[in-house]
Amino acid sequence: MPTKTTWATGLPWSVERCTDHVASASFVLAVLTSVARLVDVVRTDQAATASTDRSA
Repeated sequence: MPTKTTWATGLPWSVERCTDHVASASFVLAVLTSVARLVDVVRTDQAATASTDRSA
């Protein structure tokens, strides 16, 4: 039985699906990294605000 190929690349269908999963996984990882960085910035900002409030 021949393997199913996609019209766009001619690669086997399973290989193309695998690369799709890798691309979406790296995208999700990038989003999570940026969200974590944003949360970290907000936390340090709140900590700085809290310390200035205490000293005032």
